[in-house]
This record gives sequence, structure tokens and C-alpha cells, in this order.
Amino acid sequence: MLALPPVARLIGSSGEQLACQDSSSLPRTENRVTSFDGAYVNQIALSSEGNRQCGVASAAMFLATIGQLPPSYEAIAKKANELWQNYSNPTYVSRVAQMLSDSGLKVDAACLAGDDAWDRLRAAIDCGTPGILVSTRLTRSGSGHFLVAGGYRQEYGRREILAYDPYGYWQGPEDGYLVNADTPDSRLGEAVVYNFDEVWGYGSKNCAGGYLLTIRP
Repeated sequence: MLALPPVARLIGSSGEQLACQDSSSLPRTENRVTSFDGAYVNQIALSSEGNRQCGVASAAMFLATIGQLPPSYEAIAKKANELWQNYSNPTYVSRVAQMLSDSGLKVDAACLAGDDAWDRLRAAIDCGTPGILVSTRLTRSGSGHFLVAGGYRQEYGRREILAYDPYGYWQGPEDGYLVNADTPDSRLGEAVVYNFDEVWGYGSKNCAGGYLLTIRP
């Protein structure tokens, strides 16, 4: 499990959340969002279309980390299925961003190169909120897959994320997935460590980098 450096604080005039100030003067090499503990949902168990519900599962998990939902499987699964039913094209990045925006959140969805994405993701986590990644590298079909990054670690040139992957555990580009079973207690993708540089990438004509959603109240 990733260690916990001193907690970052949001600062700004009139209470506006503008920037993040680290309570430590030393550069961070790792951090994690503690409110993510227990906030995991298995997309395969959501419905008969569960293999396509990674976006709504990730959005619902995020909402649980900021207190808009109880961090229980039942509450997160219910919200994920509501989002799936209430939004057209719920597998699109823009629609998942809209779901979160409609929940009263400020959402920035951007196609970024790896270094820019890493820096922005670290900043979000240091401010206490996870990021949502969308990558085609995780699927052999080439379709984008959503997951939530609730922590990071950088050591000896290796960049890692603490992932909450609703589909299961990705073992790497050669071995692929250990897929969750279709039961709520299957949690193979909960708090797993992924190599960021193996995961990051989208590779479409519209996005040569990868998509990152950073969200704040």
C-alpha cells in the first residue's frame, strides 16, 4: 500500500479552491486519496451490459470518494446503473464528464501527453481528489477503458498509479486481464498498482496521448 505523506490543503481567497499547498517542503514521490477506502464497484456485476459500464462505474466510484454517495457497493452500483440509464452514449468521455458536471462538480477532460497527464494527476491527488483515466492500451479491441487513479508513486524512474479498475486486474500488455466475476464480491481491480507508462495512451486520430478527467467540487 502506498505510504501517506503530509496532507495537502486547498487554498484560495474567499474560500475558493484555486490551488493546492503542500504542508511539506519536500517534493512528493507518492500519495494516495484515503477517502477511496472501500469505494469500489465491479462493473461486470452491474447488469447484463456490465462489460461496457466502466465509465459509469468510475464516475460513481468518484462520487463516493467525495461523499456524494455512501462508500457501499449497493449505493455505488445503484448510482452507476442510474447514470447508465439516464445518459445517452454513456461510454463517451464527454458524457462521463457531463455526468460529473451535472453532479455539481468542476470537470476538466483533456487529451494529454504522458508527462503532462502525470503532473496533472499528481496535482489532483495531492489536493485530495482522484483522477479518471481513459486508455485504449488496456483493451485488445482498441476501445477506451475508464478507471480511477487514487494514488501515485514515482521511484527510480518508474511511475505507478494506485488504480481502482472496475473491470478487474490488468496484468500487463502481454497477459491482459484477470476479469472480475459477475458477483458483487469480486474485487480483483480494487487498489491495484499499475505502471503508468504502460497504461497511459489512447492512440486515436482525435487523441494521440490519453484522456484524463480531473474533478473538484
